[in-house]
Formats: sequence, structure tokens, C-alpha cells
Amino acid sequence: MPFIAIAGSPGAGKSTLLVEFALRGHEVVSDSAREVIAGRKARNLSPRPDPVEFAQEVYRRDLAKYRSAEGTNGLVFFERTAIESRAMLLDALRQAGRPAEVEAEELVFFDPVFVLPPWQEIYRTDQERDHTFEHALWVHEQVLSCYRAHGYRVLEVPRCSPPERADYVLASVANAPTNSQAPFVRKPR
Repeated sequence: MPFIAIAGSPGAGKSTLLVEFALRGHEVVSDSAREVIAGRKARNLSPRPDPVEFAQEVYRRDLAKYRSAEGTNGLVFFERTAIESRAMLLDALRQAGRPAEVEAEELVFFDPVFVLPPWQEIYRTDQERDHTFEHALWVHEQVLSCYRAHGYRVLEVPRCSPPERADYVLASVANAPTNSQAPFVRKPR
């Protein structure tokens, strides 16, 4: 089971890349934040509740998705992970002046994390993505910091077609060490 994190800023092509992996027969785990926003809009609520409540819900969903994917055979591709949503929750708690304490779960992902860089030519807003491209640039830096702080290397996925991006990621995974002491899997602190 390697769990593969596909990370990056909004609008960088993560969802499209996950569609490509699904078409190739791989298991994929979708972005919880988009689901929370879509669900709230379907109930005629504001897209996001207060930042702490939003981050708590995204983190809760991300942990549940991780746990439900355990035991899956083959590669599992995650569009963002509970590592990111935990960081988002800690930041929201700090911003709200509340104790920034969230128990760390033991999560294991393939190292490196594959990061899709901001790409202005494909960036679009939609029903769930209402931020500016400048916000996407800021999120990109936060994502890089988050994974590095947890001991992961980050590998930038080239700006190219979804099939080429999928080929790049799969080749990188296939060429990784395979022994039981392989340096590419870490347990975040």
C-alpha cells in the first residue's frame, strides 16, 4: 500500500491528475475541503463556516478517508492529506487565539510528496474555488512548509498534460527503493 500524496495550491491540476490515476485503475481519495464547501453550498449555507470549524471538519474527513483506505492493495493517491488539514487546523486555532493543540495521528505517506506548482494558465475559479491566483501562490508555500516540517521531501511535478504528469509520478514511485528500510516512507511527528 503506498499512500501517495498529491499536494499543491488550488487550481494546479490535482483533481484532474487524480481522474487520470482513476482511469488507470488506481484508488484515489478526493479533496475533503472541496466536499465540505460543496455540501454547505447545497444546503444554502456560506461556503465556509468559521475557520476553526471548517478546518476541524476537513481534518476529521481526511483522517476518516486515511483509515478507510488502510488495507487497500496497490497505490492509493490522495488529493491533499490529513497532514495538510491538521496544519490548517493548527493555524486556524492560532489565528483564533485558541490553544493550538491537535493530537498528531500516525500517518504514513510515500516520500517524496508530489507537489503540483501554481500554474496561472490553467487556474480557474469555480463553485468551490473562489480564491485569487495570488492566494494560490500563498497556499503553495504553506503546503511546501507543511510537508517539509514533517520530514518529507517534496518533488515538483512538471507542468504538462495530465497523462504526462501521471507518467512522471508513477515512474518516480516505481524507481524508489523497495527494501524494508527504504528512506521514502516516514511517519510524521
